[in-house]
Amino acid sequence: MKWKNIMMMVMMAAGCWFSLPVHSQRISVGKKGLVKVMRTDSTCAQEFVRDEHQSVATRKTAKAAGAAEGVNTLASYLKSDVDLNIPVSKVKQEKTFAVIIANENYQEEVNVEFALNDGMAFREYCIKLLGIPESNLHIRKDATLNNMLAEINWMQNIAKAYGAEARFIFYYAGHGMPDESNGTSYLLPVDGKSNILATGYSMSRLYAELNGLNAACVTVLMDACFSGSKRGEGMLASARGVVLKAKAEAPKGNMLVMTAAQGSETAYPYKEKKHGLFTYFLLKKLQESKGKVTYGDLFDYVKTNVAQKSVVVNEKSQTPTIAVSGDLVSTWQGIRLNED
Repeated sequence: MKWKNIMMMVMMAAGCWFSLPVHSQRISVGKKGLVKVMRTDSTCAQEFVRDEHQSVATRKTAKAAGAAEGVNTLASYLKSDVDLNIPVSKVKQEKTFAVIIANENYQEEVNVEFALNDGMAFREYCIKLLGIPESNLHIRKDATLNNMLAEINWMQNIAKAYGAEARFIFYYAGHGMPDESNGTSYLLPVDGKSNILATGYSMSRLYAELNGLNAACVTVLMDACFSGSKRGEGMLASARGVVLKAKAEAPKGNMLVMTAAQGSETAYPYKEKKHGLFTYFLLKKLQESKGKVTYGDLFDYVKTNVAQKSVVVNEKSQTPTIAVSGDLVSTWQGIRLNED
């Protein structure tokens, strides 16, 4: 009976590996009915165990390559001082909702360096420092156009349920692109092409849909530029080597929009910190102030530090801008992200 059970375990364990070539497997039976099925290649090793005292099989998996990849992935997010020692606030913003779009790996265009780092780090600040519940926050990594439309739809459904009590934050790191014919601006999903405007998401449409939320406040933060250049050096496919001056879109309702660069400028990376230059100083001020900072002070800090560091590190100008809707013109400087 004992050997019958052992053979059943051997067959069950081996069955899980039927897709592997024979030379990549080693099956052995040890003392007390210990059954081992091992891969002999370098990808991973798995062990199935059953002895006379066990009624079920347990599996222990050690994936050397996967573990190393996981460590490297984690390390890629923890390269900067702003990724560590994030202050934790006691403030809880149960009626604040956030959508984070982090577009780094493009299917048809050059990638946006550190965009995923930016999105992941901003998510941590939203949860820990701004007190936004995880259930109130959606993050889309490498979002397609349909992904982005789905998130706007989610915000609209939230607005219907919460009415004017809701507050929203929309954060975007990725490519922006201009319409060469009139200078209007678009966000570029990862499945978009910069020379096909229909594959982009126009800023005028974004502002109209965010305004339609009729929320208490909508904050838009964009680590992107709309001149046809990519983050760093070079141009998108549509730009033809010509840097364009994008036309500024006007926000409406209770909306405030902070953008990484103005006009024909490029939004640069901060390679030493593994973030976009704009996002790094945005997070740095939130970290230093423990979130107790007004939009006025936050923007002044980001604008000053980005402009100074870009000249030193990139030898190019980068000037963050802020656009405020008419309803907030007289009050925006005193509003805080973690308004309680």
